[in-house]
Amino acid sequence: TNTPGSPAAKAVDVTLFTAAGVAPTAEDETIGRRIAELSIIDILFAGVINSNQEKFSQTLQSAAKELKANKL
Repeated sequence: TNTPGSPAAKAVDVTLFTAAGVAPTAEDETIGRRIAELSIIDILFAGVINSNQEKFSQTLQSAAKELKANKL
């Protein structure tokens, strides 16, 4: 939510915020905020995968195979 006092922020142990604007007034700001948020999600995902590659190796290979087979 990018708002420290929100119910969601209060309910978690760790909050992550981006430098992107809280209340975008233009489409460019909305896109910038989404890119910043997706970057955080991507970094967290990569960290989880890298922390236990053996556990996720089979799943990632299966996903890659399906994506390749269904590529448009």
